[in-house]
Amino acid sequence: MTSDTQWQSELDGLIDSRLRSLGELDDLAFHAAMAHPLGCHLPALLAVSDYAFEQLRRHPDWLVALGDAPAPPDLRAGEEARWPDQLRVWRHQRSIDLILRDVAGIDRVQDTLRGSSEQAELCCQWALDALYAGDG
Repeated sequence: MTSDTQWQSELDGLIDSRLRSLGELDDLAFHAAMAHPLGCHLPALLAVSDYAFEQLRRHPDWLVALGDAPAPPDLRAGEEARWPDQLRVWRHQRSIDLILRDVAGIDRVQDTLRGSSEQAELCCQWALDALYAGDG
């Protein structure tokens, strides 16, 4: 076996293993993700991003919305202790979306970088808006 075919075989094995793992965690969510127009890019996403695989493994229900921009977090007054987790979840979901858009060829590098910056700005703005809304 040449090094190229060995490398390809190992990569195919990694992708198959990751796809199988996600399918075993939540079969319905996995099939919903694969039926999404961007679902055909899930194998490439799993090949290039350990981060995306680990997040989807921890949260297989996120597969249902794979390829759709995540809804903004609902930061409610009186639930301030939940805000960091809500922002973190949104940031992880948005990061997976950015990686998927990059892998699918939808976004250029500068779009991905802009999206990452916007993601940080939105989290800060939402937190500030929620904080000041609670003062009113």
